[in-house]
Formats: sequence, structure tokens, C-alpha cells
Amino acid sequence: MRNIWFCIPLSILYLLILLINNYYFHSSNFKESVNSLLISHFYMISVISLIFFTIGLISFLKKRQSIVAKKFFSLTSVFGIAILTSLLSSYDINIFKAIEVSSIFMLSYLLISFFSNFPVSTKPKYVKIFNLVSFVISTGLTIIYIIFCCFGYMSNNNFSFLFKFLLITNLFLSISICVFLVSLHLRENNLKVKSQLYILIFGIILSFLPIVLLNLIPGLLFGESKIPFTYCLPSIIIFPLTISYLLIKQEVIEFEIRISKWLTNLLFYLLNFLFFNFSVEQFIDLSQKEIFILCSLSVLSVVLSVYI
Repeated sequence: MRNIWFCIPLSILYLLILLINNYYFHSSNFKESVNSLLISHFYMISVISLIFFTIGLISFLKKRQSIVAKKFFSLTSVFGIAILTSLLSSYDINIFKAIEVSSIFMLSYLLISFFSNFPVSTKPKYVKIFNLVSFVISTGLTIIYIIFCCFGYMSNNNFSFLFKFLLITNLFLSISICVFLVSLHLRENNLKVKSQLYILIFGIILSFLPIVLLNLIPGLLFGESKIPFTYCLPSIIIFPLTISYLLIKQEVIEFEIRISKWLTNLLFYLLNFLFFNFSVEQFIDLSQKEIFILCSLSVLSVVLSVYI
């Protein structure tokens, strides 16, 4: 029971950002200023984000004693926050831009932290150094960025470019270290762990290949892609699903038996999410107290759905 408390602060943070993100979208003039295509993008991004959070939470609740499951939940939650705020951030809405950039800075550390613990193996001492250095850099850059935002320095193009460069560089270094850690595990682990890692690598490739082939490469070669980036995003759900499978299930047969329960949980989350959006859209003239009650009921419904 004590380990459940680990997920509560991050879960509350995610759900609050989810509610604020959707409340802003429906209650401000933003929705009226965009076309129906961008509205559909908003819903798709929000659903993908919620699926990331759900997969991480279910994995943690199934393996509460596992440090790897804790790292995975942190990773998927922050990843979900970054995805969730990406659309409003792209319109330079300060609060959502700050949340997105801070999330991506912390993702760099969380990626290294996760892969340094997955799978269990004998790790050299410098892996701990990677973790510590990444934590200091990511946390430091996040704090500096937030301070700059508070004092309005980010309106300066030079500072904006600097932080974009630091963001990309930090993420690139993090991914490079993760690749190194995976190669280290492949060299030093037994056949069973190697097989799991090959499944993980295949899942990562399958997740990001549609984005690269259908959007990024056509964009670089022809200036634009006929398939919007948002429509390529659903494939990234394969990434957390693959890791969750490796963390929770060792036998494919067991996974197939319980897959209906997984789908039930995911469906229940999506129904809660759609109900909240529909309610806010239809009853936006409610008082602040009534909206607070509606939001509270939505949060309670989502939390209870975990235990179905």
C-alpha cells in the first residue's frame, strides 16, 4: 500500500494539467480562432497523452515493488504531459510552452534513469555518473528556463534560440547515452534478457518509423508532407505498450488472456476524457463552483477506473 503513494503526486499533476489544458481550449477564444482540423489534432494529441499516462500507471500498479516500473511511470507521465501541451505550446501560449519545455528537459534525465535500470544487470559505476550528471543538467536547465520565463527574458530571440539549442542538445545526448546503455545490456546479459531487449528495440523502431518515413523525410525532401505530423503520432503508443509488456508479462499466452482487461481500462479512460470535454463544451456558462465540481467528478472517475 505504501508504494501506491509514489504515483499520487505525479498523477495529480498530470490530471490537473489535463483539466487546465482542456478547460483553456474550450473556455478561451482559442478554439474559435482555429479550424476544425486543428481541433481534431487537439483531441488526438490529448488521447495519445492519456494513453501514455494510463499505460505507465497500470504498469506501476501491477509491479509496485519494481524500481523499473516506478521509472517507467515517471517517464510515461512526463512524456504524456509534453505531448498534452504541445499544441497550445506551438501557439506560444506562455504557460503551456513553459510546461512543455520543462517536461522535455526532464525527459532527458528520465530516459537515462529508466534505461540504466532496465533490464536488471551488472552495471559499471559510470552509469550512476550518467544518471547524476543528467539529473543536475536537466533540473538546472528547467529551473533556469522557468526563471527566465517569469522575468520575461524568453521574448528575446537570442534567449529563445539558446534554449531551443540546449533542449535539442540535451535530448540528443540523452538518446545517445540510452543507445549506449542498451548496447551494454546486449553485451553483458543472458539470452532471455537479450531477447527482451530485441523486442524493445523492435517496438521502438515500429513506433517511430511511420513518423520518420511519412512525415519527417518527405518534409525534408519536398518541403512539406502530405500526411500531417499529428496523424503519424498514434504509432508511438507502441513504445510504452512494448515496455509495459516486458515489465509485466513474460509469457505471450498470459498477455493474450488479460488483454481484454487492459482494453477495458483504456476504453474507460477514454470515455471519461471524452465525457469531460463534451461537458465543458456544452455547459461552458456554468459557474466556477459548478465547473470545479464537474472537474472533481471527472478526476474521481478517472482514478476509480484504475481499480476496475
